[in-house]
Amino acid sequence: MENKPSSDIIVLPFWETVRRSFLYVVENFDVLLKVTSIWFALLIYEMFNGFPSICNISDAGCYSDWRHKVSIVLISLASIAVVVAFCRHVILKLPVKYFMFSFGMRELKYMLFNIVFISIITVISIVSIFLLAYVMQWLRFPESWFNITILIPLAFTIYACRFFLVFPGIAVEDKEMTFKDSYRITFGNANRIFWGQFLMMIPAAILIYLTALLYNAIGSDNYIVKFVFSAFILFLSFLDSCFKASFFSHIYQYFTYFKKKPIPLSEVENAIKETSEEQVSKPKKTSKSNKKSKEEE
Repeated sequence: MENKPSSDIIVLPFWETVRRSFLYVVENFDVLLKVTSIWFALLIYEMFNGFPSICNISDAGCYSDWRHKVSIVLISLASIAVVVAFCRHVILKLPVKYFMFSFGMRELKYMLFNIVFISIITVISIVSIFLLAYVMQWLRFPESWFNITILIPLAFTIYACRFFLVFPGIAVEDKEMTFKDSYRITFGNANRIFWGQFLMMIPAAILIYLTALLYNAIGSDNYIVKFVFSAFILFLSFLDSCFKASFFSHIYQYFTYFKKKPIPLSEVENAIKETSEEQVSKPKKTSKSNKKSKEEE
């Protein structure tokens, strides 16, 4: 069990961080267009292979063959590059230009860490589910109780969010940001990080759902229609990546800022009290000075 004094805990301002992360993407929409522009070249692959990305929103006329799988891999690789580029812009304030291409060891490391991270959570969750199910069956629990096991992956994912600072750290090549360091400074913030990331995914998820409804309502095999929808699917994938990258960048900046010298809660409370006392006392002083000046006259 971890025990930390409340004065040493860095508390992430949840709603403020989410708000800033959303607004940054909206207010810097040109940055989104610049870091994603080169990756719209994937439409060339889509055009020559029957627009397989359409399979992500509709099953009509869709075949789950190698073309669709390749499309998923290409979009995933492009999304990783977009996340890294956006994080570097937010944290390092690096200028971005249209059609800038960057996919090297930094992006490969980011991808590798993601694969390892997801694999570890998946393996631990599966083993835990089987063990819990075996124990519940041995103790003859009712079958309805077995539904509890679906909460295990969620619980492990939330807890693992304390390691998330490693990913923006990789993007900006911060070698000091290790899994151990991320786990230490995010103490008490696992839920805030998880649900913050979840909220950042909602806009793109809603738009993808509405896009699927619209495409299925049109039900057209027209080449132009498929091209437009494929381009929009790419855009939504990149939009989702930028929202998540913005959130990762903002929590990285917040925690690394207070990492060395966290502000004790007692000091924050004292500062608030002092400022409030000053604001209350100032009008009184001015009124006294006015009385003195009138008496002198």
